[in-house]
This record gives sequence, structure tokens and C-alpha cells, in this order.
Amino acid sequence: MKVRLDHLLLGFGAVVLLVGALLTWRALRPEPEQADLDQGLERLRSKTAPGASSRPRFIRPRGAFSQQRPKEREGWAEPQIPHEVGDPGELDPNEAVDNFKAVMEELETAVTEGRRLSARERTELYNRATGSFTALSAWTDASDPSERALIDDAYAQMMSLMRELDLEPPSVDPDHNPLRR
Repeated sequence: MKVRLDHLLLGFGAVVLLVGALLTWRALRPEPEQADLDQGLERLRSKTAPGASSRPRFIRPRGAFSQQRPKEREGWAEPQIPHEVGDPGELDPNEAVDNFKAVMEELETAVTEGRRLSARERTELYNRATGSFTALSAWTDASDPSERALIDDAYAQMMSLMRELDLEPPSVDPDHNPLRR
């Protein structure tokens, strides 16, 4: 049996194609920790507890006496109650999950690209990452072990990415006033 050159090239090409397909499959496969985190965030997004309000439990709608209406006087016009408008900085659970995912994607992109961040970018990214995590954690139930595990995983993954980018708490606020620690 004679080995021909074209058979060797064909066999070598098949091996290279198989190795390339295997490496591509491994690169595109989500990491187990990332997949678990994504599933947990989607569970948090779809969580609707019966009787749950649209805000976390620890935030009061207004002041302590906001539920009391002023006494109505005869002959006076009915007082107009302004339309309730929420705080524009307050996020609902879906927005909190979306913001956290967006910041995590930005952190991952910066790590994979090996980008050098300026001091301003590091400060902004640190503040956005910690702020989005805080908003996300406000919507989790600490008495539920699965949600506690979700927050622990999210925190560990966020801190790992922040360490790779050397993100640290800023020493000055956005107005360049020194922060006390």
C-alpha cells in the first residue's frame, strides 16, 4: 500500500479542521459560572411575588405621615394631589438587571481587548459597576438562598473583572473634591 501525498494532505486538513472546530466550540460555549449568573438574573427579572410593591421594602413612598390627608374645609376647593412621579434615579427590577448586565459586558469587553483605561474611565466604570450592583442587590430577597447565591456569584464575578482592570475606589468625587475614607 502506497501513501500518496494528496492522501496525506487530505488527512492533515481533516485533522486541522477538526481541531479548529473543537477550539471554536469551546470558545463559544458559555462558561458555567456565567450561564448560572445569567439564569439567576433572568429568574430575578421574572420574579413577581404576590402582593409585592413596585419598590424595595425598605423605601417609603414619601414621609412617615404622607398617608394622612389634610382636613377638608367647607367651601374650599378640593385639593389637587399631584400625579405621582417616581425618582428618575430609581430602577425597577428589570432595569436593574439590564444595567448590571450592560456593565458586566463592558467590563468583560475591556478585559478581553486589553484596553488601558484612563483615570477618568476607571473612576466612571468603578462607580457604574458598584452602583448597578447596589441597585440589583436592592431587589433581591436575602432570606432566599438561591437569590443570596446569585448575588454572591454576581459580586465575585464583578470583583474579578474589576481586579483584572485594576479598578479601585476613586480618591476624588466627580467634582474633584477629595473623598474621606
